[in-house]
Amino acid sequence: MDGGYIFTKHSGNIVLGVLDGTQDLRNPKVIWHEPTKRWTMTAVRETHATIVIYTSPNLIEWAVASEFTSQDLWVATHGFEFPNLVSIPRINSTGAENPNWPTVPGGTVQYFEDYVLFSSFNSGSPLNGGSITRYFPGKFNGTHFQPIDNRTDRFIDFGPDNYASQFFFGLPEEAPVVSIGLATNLRYTTSLSADRGLFQTSTFTIPREGYLIHGPDEGDLSYFSRPANLDSLRDGTLANLSARNLSDSSVVYNSSEAVLVEVKFEMQPPDDEAIELNVDFIFGSSKSSGHVLCTTVFRTWTADFGCDRSQVSPNGSIGNSRLNQMSAQQVRPLLPFHNPAIRRWQVQIILDRSILEVFLNNGVKTGTMRTFSELSIDTVSFQGSKMPTWATLNINVQRLRPERSVSRYH
Repeated sequence: MDGGYIFTKHSGNIVLGVLDGTQDLRNPKVIWHEPTKRWTMTAVRETHATIVIYTSPNLIEWAVASEFTSQDLWVATHGFEFPNLVSIPRINSTGAENPNWPTVPGGTVQYFEDYVLFSSFNSGSPLNGGSITRYFPGKFNGTHFQPIDNRTDRFIDFGPDNYASQFFFGLPEEAPVVSIGLATNLRYTTSLSADRGLFQTSTFTIPREGYLIHGPDEGDLSYFSRPANLDSLRDGTLANLSARNLSDSSVVYNSSEAVLVEVKFEMQPPDDEAIELNVDFIFGSSKSSGHVLCTTVFRTWTADFGCDRSQVSPNGSIGNSRLNQMSAQQVRPLLPFHNPAIRRWQVQIILDRSILEVFLNNGVKTGTMRTFSELSIDTVSFQGSKMPTWATLNINVQRLRPERSVSRYH
């Protein structure tokens, strides 16, 4: 009644783990399921690698409705953690005549009663060996979640540092689905010192709005995310660069500020000849040689993206070279309706002190990486191939205001 300032413990409070004989029940997440007018809670049984789904009419009386697990992950002992069961709309893919080459998601948002079950795994990532967050698209009827297939290779992020993402509930009906992730990896968190300035072991990602995009096959649903309300955070422009003035360009900014680097690349090569053009982004400190190197390689019909932070890792404490790198391979271009021969890519990189977040083609692929620099990162430099006449490259560097990007949804 007072807006949540005073908490009064219920006299009949129960402990679910004791009631059903399970001692390792944890990470509960409660949502309201409107079609059945009941509360739904997901929680994990770690030793069983299982997500338990409870329902309740009143938040007091709870009953086990069903369980979810994956045989492949259970055998591999990759325990489920931090489950989120979320209703997520689909957004159509505009600009592509050929469905095998989907473009940037945009246009109409439609609800197909899709749910996505998200779950984090503290180890065993096939991408880097450490922590990872998987997602399972499917349907939820209020008691049972049914995935569309048995795949376990869908990940919300291709980087090493997006773990245990949580979703906001209670936003206005017209607001998108918004989440925020813990930017860390349990593979190395305990080896980092928490008392050395930017060496805090954890921070959070920028709030991200998420959607599903439908592929060529009926069962092919992919989750993508992009910065929530990014336009409201844009501030002064620090630099506008093109292929002509790219080589050895360097932009210096205040290390206490967040910056956005936006890259737009377009090409129409003759006769589908083999192409390989690269652009490097070097995030470094004006006071040291340490840097994070990110590279995009544009090929004939796909682009590869990668970042390496090994030059700024503190005393090699992260160690594992796989954990120092992240990459997205064969990212398809953005194709316009009028001329499918033209290929476009968009790269957005947000660097906020000690976290680097990458959004490819408006979030179709997303990567998150901590920087852990000994000195504050305050420069971004660019290098690249000589661009032919049939290719254009534009880079914009902007400050971002320190505001809550989800504030307009409150």
